Amino acid sequence: MGFPRALDVTCTYRLKIPGTLSVELTATCEEPTLCNLTQHSYFNLDDGGAGDILDHRLMLNAGAYLPVDGDLIPTGVALHRPHRVRTSPLAHEHE
Repeated sequence: MGFPRALDVTCTYRLKIPGTLSVELTATCEEPTLCNLTQHSYFNLDDGGAGDILDHRLMLNAGAYLPVDGDLIPTGVALHRPHRVRTSPLAHEHE
């Protein structure tokens, strides 16, 4: 994938009290390099995947997000609450 040497990546899922899912992504490389990790897991927590998730509710505990440019590259400017996140398409705080 273009990394200068071996890249060791770990993804750890944790269930925390009270019903919080934590996802921790880490990476180490033998040489200095840029690495931007993400995950796109989707879970149906209602019935093991038999039905849809249209009635699920989502809350993101984030005070800011990184918008992207036209090529979906983060701009590097974090947009912070209260007004910018709450009025953006990413306003999932109380859904």
